[in-house]
Amino acid sequence: MSKTRPIIQKVLPTIRTRTSVSKRKTDRWNFTINANSNVNIVLTMVRSTNAVLNCFLYNSLNVELSKFTLNNSNLTFNQTIQLNTGSYYILVINNTSRTINYSISATSSPIVEPTPDTTPPSSSSKKVALVVAISDYLYINDLSYCDEDAVAWCNYLVSKGYEITLLGDRTSLYGSFSKADLATEANIKKHMNLLNASLSSGDQFVFISSGHGSGDGKGNSFICCLDENFVSEGEYTDKELAIDVKKFTDKQVKVILFFDNCFSGGLIPEVIGVDPRIVCASSTCTQNGYGYDVSSYKHGAWTYSFLVQTLSKNPNLNMNDAFTRALLGYPYKGGDTPQLGGNGSLSF
Repeated sequence: MSKTRPIIQKVLPTIRTRTSVSKRKTDRWNFTINANSNVNIVLTMVRSTNAVLNCFLYNSLNVELSKFTLNNSNLTFNQTIQLNTGSYYILVINNTSRTINYSISATSSPIVEPTPDTTPPSSSSKKVALVVAISDYLYINDLSYCDEDAVAWCNYLVSKGYEITLLGDRTSLYGSFSKADLATEANIKKHMNLLNASLSSGDQFVFISSGHGSGDGKGNSFICCLDENFVSEGEYTDKELAIDVKKFTDKQVKVILFFDNCFSGGLIPEVIGVDPRIVCASSTCTQNGYGYDVSSYKHGAWTYSFLVQTLSKNPNLNMNDAFTRALLGYPYKGGDTPQLGGNGSLSF
């Protein structure tokens, strides 16, 4: 870098300053998190002609966690992001021919970690999974590898002793696994209720979704079911999913959810909010990010990293350890960064 500011040795929340970055220079702000925290980062640029600042957040491994641009139409960036213990830095890059004034602040609040559930499953505990995978939609554009995602998940879950209910589309083949039903919104809700009725305290339920997802980018997200047609029918919303998840947690059933859908980070706060002690959820992206079909993998990108490359090779990892390992080599960053919430000590 042509310019680096002196390293800030203070621990959050003490970073709070007004400064400027000279023309075609880069400022680097370093900070350390001493405990898993929600970190609120605010950058505000002072309006000036043709002013543009490109800003990036990285961890100590130089993995990009977030990126954003400030300009005269968007003077302020305000984001709260969950960061684990460790070192991080923010780059503020000025590629223009003028000095730009800006302010930067970062404040942290500790994450209240759920009490790990260390109760070993009894030999009589029941484990069931609902796998929803849609490549060939009825009304919207199709995807390529959601059925392959389903087969990989079914193979893994069967190896872990799960009873599988698979919901899919009309034309995809799902290896040796047979569809129980089409993955319409009504059918997904129906099978959620049927599986809930079969479980009792100490049992475990897994929900897997691979397909389209959408939302408003502000946290109101939904899974696009087989019958998605841009109306509420066919859209399994975060709030509807949370209601169904609560039926399991009310019976003290442990729940793990995995979403390989666009915008699916917005599903996590609702579903883990019903009982973060016994719920864990991972998504392929943030509330306004995207998932990707990758032809070289023949899988969704996050399914490939999390399941194929990590969990299948280390089948007894808990959610937090599997997530951490899978994220290290994951190629998509910023809003497309995978998310994890809830009790990461849960395992399949």
